[in-house]
Amino acid sequence: MARNLDDVNHLVVVCVGKDCRKRGASAVRRAAKDCLQEAGVRRTSLVLKTKCAGMCKQGPVLCHQPSNTWLTDATPKRVRTLLTTLLEG
Repeated sequence: MARNLDDVNHLVVVCVGKDCRKRGASAVRRAAKDCLQEAGVRRTSLVLKTKCAGMCKQGPVLCHQPSNTWLTDATPKRVRTLLTTLLEG
């Protein structure tokens, strides 16, 4: 995890509201952290939890910045695919 906010190149925000939590937000968050670690960018990344993102029927929901990419109905596999694609691009 980035120790200084000036060093953050990738921000991943995962909704952990009630509905997203029921649908696997914890596993999605863990997959994001693991993927960033495996890609060697964990020290310049930040994975944050947020309360309800307002997309309860589409959860779990994840957002990556600076690409402003949103992922709904997120699964660990879909998170890994998305982040790998963004990090390679």
